[in-house]
Amino acid sequence: MTPPKGHPIDRDGPREECGVFGVYAPGHDVSRLAYFGLFALQHRGQESAGIATCEGGQITTLRDSGLVSQVFDEEKLRALEGDMAIGHVRYSTTGGGSWENAQPVWRDDGRELALAHNGNLTNAVELWSELKERGISFRGTSDSEIIAALLSSSEGKLIEDAVAKTMPRLEGAYSTVVMTKRAIVAFRDPHGVRPLSLGRLEDRFVVASESCAFDIIGAELMREVHPGEMVSLTERGLETRQVVKAERPALVYLAYPNNPTGVLYDEAAVLEVLRAAEGLVVLDEAYHAFAKRSLMPRLAEFPNLVVMRTVSKLGFAGIRLGYLAARPEWVREFNKVRQAYNVNALTQAVALFALEHLERFEAQAAQIRAERTRLGAALRALGGVTVFPSEANFFLVRVPDAVRTYEALRRQGVLVRNLDPGLANCLRITVGTPDENRILLNALKEAL
Repeated sequence: MTPPKGHPIDRDGPREECGVFGVYAPGHDVSRLAYFGLFALQHRGQESAGIATCEGGQITTLRDSGLVSQVFDEEKLRALEGDMAIGHVRYSTTGGGSWENAQPVWRDDGRELALAHNGNLTNAVELWSELKERGISFRGTSDSEIIAALLSSSEGKLIEDAVAKTMPRLEGAYSTVVMTKRAIVAFRDPHGVRPLSLGRLEDRFVVASESCAFDIIGAELMREVHPGEMVSLTERGLETRQVVKAERPALVYLAYPNNPTGVLYDEAAVLEVLRAAEGLVVLDEAYHAFAKRSLMPRLAEFPNLVVMRTVSKLGFAGIRLGYLAARPEWVREFNKVRQAYNVNALTQAVALFALEHLERFEAQAAQIRAERTRLGAALRALGGVTVFPSEANFFLVRVPDAVRTYEALRRQGVLVRNLDPGLANCLRITVGTPDENRILLNALKEAL
């Protein structure tokens, strides 16, 4: 089952690293400032580039696929006149790109604006569905257009009011610059995961993903935009407001891959969390054998990183034995609260057997990875089934009626996990042997 065209799930891959830029500077060549700012941010995105300017209340946007120097020439820059400008370079994704997802995004759902955004929303599907129910249409599939639609359709009198109303509804990581006919407003998620800097250009102000964009245009770095903060650049100068309380958790827990979805977070995003977090970041790599990707080799680089693994996923589901790796000083602290004699003799014997025959279990994991590819293709061929990407030893699938399908499979002797209503109409299917997968597929065809 294919998601509706334009649905947030139907996207072309993770966009973990983009570059944004904004400048309010009447009397300056703002399009050229934006061009050089984006040129300095080119390392953050090579798929597409765009600039939007505002002159006399008229917003003009130019965006296209390619590098900054390929998208813009002298003629195009001269056509982008105004007192303020925003720009964007887009991260090159794992899938094919599309012009519709290039930025800045332009919308006019009651308030005309252009928007450039770096990040990912974890509640994009819910927000998209809400906007669609309100009759708002979308041209692309990016989170950026969802944020733009929320701001453009907001009833707040000023863009600052719309941003203050919208920010608490956004879940995830984002650094965003939005331009209207009178202002440029920049805002950052309360976790501070995505970077955003504030600079001064003579008596005017500029914002960018990194301060290297200031150096090239002769601007001076003032400070970082605070997590949860909104900064407004207008004729009055600089105004700031703490919209959402900054969150600095003492501990961040990430399942890598995630359970129950099986999704493997983009490594660049996890590294950004590690750099931004002031406390511990615990990475649960229970399904490492099936993902074949790990941050264990980065332990020496990040003093706040803790990696946990288990042997129960390698054919030893009957025992509960795991291990933790971290800096020695952290391990000493964990040992203070670890129960004495917490591993019994039988578990120790099984663990020793696994270590002595590790190549067998690695071969078994490789077989499961191969079967995962075949099973995934067969599930996607079934009508009425949506299969989500997985780097674990299971699949998360959505069916028309999870309860009815679960019961039908159970009556045929096939057990899966019913995750409804927590995940609406979703089942978790374990990857088995070729014969087990064949039995599952036949039963599922009948159940549907």
